[in-house]
Amino acid sequence: MLTHRFEKRRDERTSMSLTPQQCRAARAILDRSQDDIALRARIDINASQIFEAGDGIDFS
Repeated sequence: MLTHRFEKRRDERTSMSLTPQQCRAARAILDRSQDDIALRARIDINASQIFEAGDGIDFS
């Protein structure tokens, strides 16, 4: 089967990662607090703070 050269396999299209630095930058661009992001993402604020601190915890 021939595929278009720009077409990616399904697992490549759905796999994404976000670094703590990218998370902080995105939050700053959106002008949102950690509390607001945690509330909107429905996660505990501590999880957000730990992730953004980049304390070496693997969340994958």
